[in-house]
Amino acid sequence: MDVNRRQFLTYLGAGTAALASLATGIPALAAGPLSGKTADHLFGLDAKKTNFNPKFTPIKPTTKDDVVLPSGYSYDVIASYGDKINPAGDTFGFNNDFTCFLPIDGNPE
Repeated sequence: MDVNRRQFLTYLGAGTAALASLATGIPALAAGPLSGKTADHLFGLDAKKTNFNPKFTPIKPTTKDDVVLPSGYSYDVIASYGDKINPAGDTFGFNNDFTCFLPIDGNPE
């Protein structure tokens, strides 16, 4: 059987497309014999759903231009836009959108 370059690339493309569609679950959307199981187990999506029970009262949506926290929580400003951060006169502010949780003494609560 002679296979030219075009046929070989077509074969590779069709195989790749088939594998990609099976992995994403597209055949599960089809009706009839094409429908099948999705590959959720590959991505940890088949885990049983658990109820979300936060240890705080969730905040309601707001248009306030301020940090809004649940009752009992607080925040401290550690640097403001334009604050000098070193002797060279560099200032804090531009691209400062980093948020981080730092557990105290390894306690995640």
